Amino acid sequence: MCFAHIPKTGGTALKQHFKDQNGRREGAKHSSFAVLRSDCEDYFKFIVVRNPYRRLASMARHRKNGHKTTRIGMVSEMLRLDFLSAKHQYPERLSQTNYLAGRTDVTVYRFENLQDVARELSKRFELPMLAPKSKAGLWFGDYDWRSMLDAEAISMINELCDDDFKQFGYKKWIA
Repeated sequence: MCFAHIPKTGGTALKQHFKDQNGRREGAKHSSFAVLRSDCEDYFKFIVVRNPYRRLASMARHRKNGHKTTRIGMVSEMLRLDFLSAKHQYPERLSQTNYLAGRTDVTVYRFENLQDVARELSKRFELPMLAPKSKAGLWFGDYDWRSMLDAEAISMINELCDDDFKQFGYKKWIA
């Protein structure tokens, strides 16, 4: 299998689970199919995408304080300082669509169904099943990610991730 890992979509958990499976190919950390293009031709290709609001809230929480707290404005602050400033070199990493690199032969799964994804991949490749997610476990538990999104963050995400909303069927919020 060949997996383009989009940050904050559960990819680390999947890669750890399927690590070192005989005859399977996995991509480098956070690689797009543009990078993996020649390495993946003979493999099953997939990505996992996530609701853009929830994904960027998770990214802000992770970058700011290692998953310890949440607060209003964290997402808009991260977007302004880390992605929209002149010093940041990779604003294209915000869009999950960019990880497809124009390919149409990639299976797209949703983070919101990650246990089903793991079950399907385990069955397809005859691999052991991924252990169920616990509240305090693998993905740092549940938290009120919506409270991190102010009107500015919603507006920026709507613009920066417009292709994700269109391609993957997520619904935009009104700021």
